[in-house]
Amino acid sequence: MPTGVHEQGSEAERTTPPHLVRSTAKGNFSAGLVQRRRACINDNNEMSLRFHFAIIVPRVKPAAMHLWRAPHRISVDLQKSIWQVRALSLMDFANPRHVIGNFRKKLNGGASMEQKISAVAIELLKEALCNVYWYKNNLRSFLNNCINDTSVINRTDWNGYKRQIVSDIVDKLCINQEKYLGVIRRLISEVIKMENFYHLEQLEDGKKKAERAKQAVANLKQVVEDQAQSIKEEEEIKRKRLENLQRIRSSQAVLNRLDEIKTNYFRLVTSKEYQKRGFELEKVLYDLFELFDLDPKASFRNTGEQIDGAFTLEGTDYLFEAKWQNHLINASDLDSFSGKVKRKLDNTLGLFLSVNGFSQDAVRIHSVGRSTVLLMDGTDLMAVLENQIDFVSLIVRKRRYAAQTGNIYLKINEVLHDL
Repeated sequence: MPTGVHEQGSEAERTTPPHLVRSTAKGNFSAGLVQRRRACINDNNEMSLRFHFAIIVPRVKPAAMHLWRAPHRISVDLQKSIWQVRALSLMDFANPRHVIGNFRKKLNGGASMEQKISAVAIELLKEALCNVYWYKNNLRSFLNNCINDTSVINRTDWNGYKRQIVSDIVDKLCINQEKYLGVIRRLISEVIKMENFYHLEQLEDGKKKAERAKQAVANLKQVVEDQAQSIKEEEEIKRKRLENLQRIRSSQAVLNRLDEIKTNYFRLVTSKEYQKRGFELEKVLYDLFELFDLDPKASFRNTGEQIDGAFTLEGTDYLFEAKWQNHLINASDLDSFSGKVKRKLDNTLGLFLSVNGFSQDAVRIHSVGRSTVLLMDGTDLMAVLENQIDFVSLIVRKRRYAAQTGNIYLKINEVLHDL
């Protein structure tokens, strides 16, 4: 059992405060939130299983903070435990995925947002309904044909203004998207299929009304198509990421080499030669780049500028810099590295690794405008070394996220949650 965990029934409860706590079962580093399970006999002499979670807060050196396991690892361990228990017939879950899903939601602070309709699409749907149906009785007829749960419609005050009626009904559906997701999608689907607005053209000033309705439908359709394309691209990236991960896991030679690199890195973690540690970290990263066929270049000096290394990924050249300091990297450190990158060709990006992370101000300042630097910390590196994700997929995901949101510091727990 991992050092640092209080276990009932032990000869003496003890907490060891070293900065490394290693699981003897798989060689994974564990910390913080620790899963414990215990089988017991209930009053009916039936075997049951109880899961216990204890929060252990040992004294951890700053240089090892990145070794703390992210919350998603707990749910993975729990899932494996459920499968193991089920195989031993100690307990039976009719649907263990449901249990794990609910547990993941709690760890991540709520329900998954992957399937929910975007707020922009919802507002455009409201606008389209208000413009397509001029009279409330026509609007109500359309909604009755699309919404099976008539209580949503009947409980709405139809004596109010049309825009308020539309807003109230759509908001009721959106409050419980887990239940009404299909209904919302059907409403959107039916609206974007509309092409004929003859019923509006017969009204006073009908051409303008029909034109507004046509434009409102076109705006909704464009957003839906963009969202569909984005989802398709995300699924393709996820598929490639899983293929890469599976290929790596099926290659024993790659796994053996990854273990060697991980061992070298762990040796640095426990090393007290702090001045040499940064240089040795560059060697670890060079070996990692080489393992993933990224055509690495060792550190070099160019017109007075020291570059820790470089590699090429998907036709893009990356300059690399690594820092292993006890404090968070600040904005001035990123300014210096960003300047080096910008003085290179346009198709050049930078990857900055800080084992102990970055200050919030540094991330915020460099996430504004067109940044050319991606940020990586010790937890990212550990995820790669522990074969939770391959390095190529990690960088591709960080780059795509930065392009979509402007945020250059995507955390590894968010990346692994999408796997």
